Amino acid sequence: MVSNTSRAECSRVTSPSDLVYSQFCSPSTFEERFFSPESCESGKVKPQQIFENTIAALFAMGGYSVVRLNGDEQLHNSKTKTEIGSVDLPALKY
Repeated sequence: MVSNTSRAECSRVTSPSDLVYSQFCSPSTFEERFFSPESCESGKVKPQQIFENTIAALFAMGGYSVVRLNGDEQLHNSKTKTEIGSVDLPALKY
């Protein structure tokens, strides 16, 4: 459902990791980091990193293991070294 502010309504995830995470980050702060990471910029942490951290937390709350690549996200052709793509946050569910 889309509200009058063009934001999707977020239903809260109810997993053990969500319960732990909510002790450190309020639902409204989490939502702000998801929808408007640029408004959360602190100088040291850029909006892209804020958004990636929020997505990583969301994956974790859904039971996924997230692999943080920290800048090593480009995929290269092994023979030509040409960049063929990139991925920010691979996530696995076991």
